[in-house]
Amino acid sequence: SMFADDTNVSTNSKTNDELQERINVDLENIHQWLLANKLTLNKDKTEYMIIGSRQRISNLVLTDPKIEL
Repeated sequence: SMFADDTNVSTNSKTNDELQERINVDLENIHQWLLANKLTLNKDKTEYMIIGSRQRISNLVLTDPKIEL
C-alpha cells in the first residue's frame, strides 16, 4: 500500500455560495487526480474547517467526495 502525507487545500470568498463552488471545483480536481493515479482518499480521516467567517455558516454541501465539517 502507498500512503500520502497530510494535504491542505485553501480558498477564500466573500459569500457562502462562492465558497461552496470553489471548494467543490477543488474537490473534483483532486478526485480526478486521485483516480488517474490509482489512489483513494480516506474520507474517514478527511475534514474541513472554515476560518474567519463573520456569519453563521451551515454545513456546506460538498460534492464527491463528501467530507464532514
